Amino acid sequence: MSLVPTYIVVPLVVVALVAAAVGLRHLLRQVPVPKIRQPLGAAEQQVYWRLAAALPDYLLIPRARAADFLDLSARKYPAKIRELVHSGTAGFLVCNKMFVPLAVVTLTDSPSAAPPALPSLLQQAGLGVVPLSLKQLPPPQHIRKLVLAAFAQVSGGNNRPPRREPSIGDVATVPEAATEKRQEPHL
Repeated sequence: MSLVPTYIVVPLVVVALVAAAVGLRHLLRQVPVPKIRQPLGAAEQQVYWRLAAALPDYLLIPRARAADFLDLSARKYPAKIRELVHSGTAGFLVCNKMFVPLAVVTLTDSPSAAPPALPSLLQQAGLGVVPLSLKQLPPPQHIRKLVLAAFAQVSGGNNRPPRREPSIGDVATVPEAATEKRQEPHL
């Protein structure tokens, strides 16, 4: 087997690297630079701040996809429902501090409004649905009453979130005895 002399290989490698760098630079010039845009429009920001004032002890997730908080892992759901869940977005998802979904605030006159069948599906799943209009926003006190009433209606009036199994990350589920400092017995 004969070796190729280095005075031939080195210039070929240098030429290949220069050609790759020039080609990459040319490609980068053709790709438009992405611009930063606000995730919420002006009207949606106004709704967000109104909801935040009305529900300070809850978490608000804007533009939540229904597929992110509805479990369709069972195969018994028809294709139309799966398509509805994967294409529909809720205006704002209202969760407790443990990220358990409690209610959905839908924006009725938003360009990204939920499909008409989605609110009934959300209610069947156990979430309260509160439709709000971007043009006529009620005061925060009224919004709070609407959200809590919608949640109470679906939860049977007990005003408690659905029960879920505790996970390892839940600090509140660690028994006090486990967090106390262990003392060795004195002999």
